[in-house]
Amino acid sequence: MPTPIDTTMMTDITNTDETSSMPSTSTSPPSSSTTSILSTIKFQQMIKQQQQFENDPGINIGHITVSHNGYVIMLSGFKGYKENSTAFYRPSEEIWIYDQMVEKWIKKTCKTESGDKDDDMPLERSNACATIINNDYLYMFGGFSEEGNLNTLHRLNLCTLKWQRIRPDVSDLCSFEPLPCDKNVCWEYDDKFYLFGGYGPVPRIWNENYQFQFIFDQSSHWHYIRGWNNQLVYYDPDLNQWKWPKQSGQIPTARAACAASKIDHQHYVYLFGGRMNRERMNDMYRLDMRTMCWTMIQSNNINHPVRGRSWHTLTPVSDQMLVLYGGFSHDNQPLKDCWIFDTRSYTWREIILPFEKPRFWHSATLSTFGEILVLGGATKELISSYHRNPKYNHIFAKDMFTIKFQPQSLFRICLSTISTNLQLSEQLFHILPLNLLEIVFKRCFANNDNDLRIQLQKINDNIDHHDEDDDDDDQMKP
Repeated sequence: MPTPIDTTMMTDITNTDETSSMPSTSTSPPSSSTTSILSTIKFQQMIKQQQQFENDPGINIGHITVSHNGYVIMLSGFKGYKENSTAFYRPSEEIWIYDQMVEKWIKKTCKTESGDKDDDMPLERSNACATIINNDYLYMFGGFSEEGNLNTLHRLNLCTLKWQRIRPDVSDLCSFEPLPCDKNVCWEYDDKFYLFGGYGPVPRIWNENYQFQFIFDQSSHWHYIRGWNNQLVYYDPDLNQWKWPKQSGQIPTARAACAASKIDHQHYVYLFGGRMNRERMNDMYRLDMRTMCWTMIQSNNINHPVRGRSWHTLTPVSDQMLVLYGGFSHDNQPLKDCWIFDTRSYTWREIILPFEKPRFWHSATLSTFGEILVLGGATKELISSYHRNPKYNHIFAKDMFTIKFQPQSLFRICLSTISTNLQLSEQLFHILPLNLLEIVFKRCFANNDNDLRIQLQKINDNIDHHDEDDDDDDQMKP
């Protein structure tokens, strides 16, 4: 029987201490905490410029989501097939930001640092990987485009929404570029951009300086032979170089479409599953980022094995717990199960959710409320008749749902109640704070900043009117 989760052990890992000491002199460089706070302010100011709220960004397959300063950023990805059977990718100029309090999406347009769209703007793609470094930049690598697999590196300034192509220095013999691939995983550690695995073409260079495995895919097309790898590479922004660290221990075999999660306070990265040839694996590995040593983890409750899978998600919800959701099974079926992995006891526990939503090729992001936001993905098996047929775009999801581990706060419950009963709540608007009213109106009203300002001004005038009435009542008192 599935074991119920102990929610007392779940903590919100997004709560961080943003306090910092002031510089001793005016000429001292700002601390990292101060820089982070300034970046957060600039990011929020950027979001408020010409806000246009949307209910959803459409179909999302093989896309990227990252959590940032109380918002969820979504970009890239595959959106189905057009009538002429060509793939439809999300434009690189397009980025979506989810306001977790308003519960709506904001669509933004990206530009380039140089103004040269052809050079700095990334190609449209799916199955790329991305992470945020120094709270300022989102780094994106690889993926698959209409031109094939990619190994280009791009950086998005999150305060200005301007792309820049990064061209690492490859003059050093130990700074060879990563293999072009998609369906790899990445993470940030020590302000560096790490990536592992993937699926792509045959390596052009293969020598003893680069420690990786490449397994040929015998089913790939003859004119574009591809396969799986287990490369571990990182990009150092300070050196502007790719580095291939020396690994040791039980190194995972070549694979793609696996999932990885970093737990900061333990300096560990956990990697689960993935596909290689016809096998979809259910093995778990731990990488110690301080020593680059891999350990294969043997579960302590093997009587409850987790099915092998690819295209799943593994999301950290505390310093101890990882949440596994969905994926594509060994028998080519979309999965709808949810599991908790305890990184201390090395045990799995299945969680029975109040819904059944099969998903693979989706994304999962931890919200500021300690919930998991699952976006997009595919809902049915991908059979050959679906390939490049727009009639089957309906199997690709565009909705977002939430996996909750504890009840909502009283504040969020009240906010939802007010928003869903707007007419009944209208007479109480004058006693609510304006910042709360702004959230309510953004949830409920049409997408027009002028209308929002007019509504808030009316409420503000009513509040002033009520205050004047109260003053008059006080003057009438003996």
